[in-house]
Amino acid sequence: MQNRNYINKKLVLTPNDSSAEFYDIVNSKIRPFELLNKEINLIEEIIKENGLNGRKIKVLDIGAGTGRHTISLWQKGFDVIAIDNSGKMIEEMLKKIQKYDKDKKLNQNSDHQLLLHDGSNQQCLMYGIRKKNNLRVENKSILEFKTSEKFDAILLFWNTWNEIATNDQLAHKLAKKLKSLLYKNGFILLNCDDPERVDFKNLKFDSEVEDGSIIYRLVWETIDWDEKSKTSVAIEKIFKIQKKDYKKTLISESKITQKWYTKTQIKEIFKKACLSVEDKKIRGMEELYLKIQHNHS
Repeated sequence: MQNRNYINKKLVLTPNDSSAEFYDIVNSKIRPFELLNKEINLIEEIIKENGLNGRKIKVLDIGAGTGRHTISLWQKGFDVIAIDNSGKMIEEMLKKIQKYDKDKKLNQNSDHQLLLHDGSNQQCLMYGIRKKNNLRVENKSILEFKTSEKFDAILLFWNTWNEIATNDQLAHKLAKKLKSLLYKNGFILLNCDDPERVDFKNLKFDSEVEDGSIIYRLVWETIDWDEKSKTSVAIEKIFKIQKKDYKKTLISESKITQKWYTKTQIKEIFKKACLSVEDKKIRGMEELYLKIQHNHS
């Protein structure tokens, strides 16, 4: 077996890096694993709906973060390519994969194959020779991602769309890019907050999660808003609080820019790329879930 140097240190740094180590725990209350399971179920429902079941499914997870969707789908037997422009998020994902590797004792006779790439797209590790269940991780933006492959499912969850498409030009460029990567009967599943339901101009919230003797507190606040473009700049802070004396320490601070699109605007963008958009729902969630696919009319 090759040396398990999963990824080298030439990682791309982004605003999300500082929160990567604490991402899963601070979001466990906001986005619990119950929601993750519902989203995985939705993906599987659409696969059946599009007549894709019964074949090997290829998934592209864009803005994969710490790999919650990526690893779940990989474990279910899908071939997955996960990309994220945050090197630190990728590192957190790799920790989970290493744990899974150790728990399952994967080896060269395994049904799983794992390909991990750094920012220069140089392969660092490959193992598993039967190629039944493949995972590749790349540290880059979707707009930099180059491949001749096409996918059955392309995922943009948890406001990934809003962080990439920060102006109209990028939105149309991204829509065309996604179309070029999509199989004829494949689909894009885009999930984002709905600006018709959320006041992003004045958005401020905080959430606390207990972990043993520690309380992690997430504080999010919009600090700048452009009304014309519907673009927000927010500060996300994470504090670590000791239960015994309530000593508070700032452990992460990020500045995040996002452009907010209504459902109608998103539909118009993809319509220009000759793609159709259909609403999907997850019970109890007010966020947008949009299934996007080739026009078949």
